[in-house]
Amino acid sequence: MQWLCVSNAFATGLNPLSGPFFPLSSLLMIYIILRATVLTLWKNGIHWRGTYYSLAELRANRI
Repeated sequence: MQWLCVSNAFATGLNPLSGPFFPLSSLLMIYIILRATVLTLWKNGIHWRGTYYSLAELRANRI
């Protein structure tokens, strides 16, 4: 995957350093998604800009 990212970067004129950082960015994204999921389930909802939205509201699509 790194080789593909580097070769694609050269072909499109992007920074070839994106290839070596691809695995790191993938792991970071997985961590962010897992953390958000765990916190949402643990707190039974989310806080967004000072407002609390419960999971029941979110699942009912009443927002």
